[in-house]
Amino acid sequence: MTGVVVDASAVVAIVAATQATAAATAFASAPPASLLAPAHFGLEVRHALVRLERRNLLAIGSADADLLAIESLIVFAPPPDNLTLFEILRLARTEALGVYDAAYLELCLRSQAALASRDSALLAAAQRQGAETHDLR
Repeated sequence: MTGVVVDASAVVAIVAATQATAAATAFASAPPASLLAPAHFGLEVRHALVRLERRNLLAIGSADADLLAIESLIVFAPPPDNLTLFEILRLARTEALGVYDAAYLELCLRSQAALASRDSALLAAAQRQGAETHDLR
């Protein structure tokens, strides 16, 4: 499979005006035909939105419709099996990533997909692993 794995930081930059960047806006204006995300994506992006709302950086519920629209374009990977979980753990350890970020990287590598993110460490790890990246910072 090919396409682009999007992480929570990428989508938050698209749906929350206070997090927007020129690169994220350009990416959203011409999204790839295939967007992918790991199973935990929905929880992680909603966690980020609630944090922004609680800090008064985003009006409560203001990003919900845009999030639903973007999520309708994403193919979600099934929850990882034990073998995949150990590969995620290996990537987290070798690339000094959190486990959730390593899950994005693992999906990217397994799917032979590019990675779209605003996370510096995750982008650098993807590049070290030979993946194409979309830097939305």
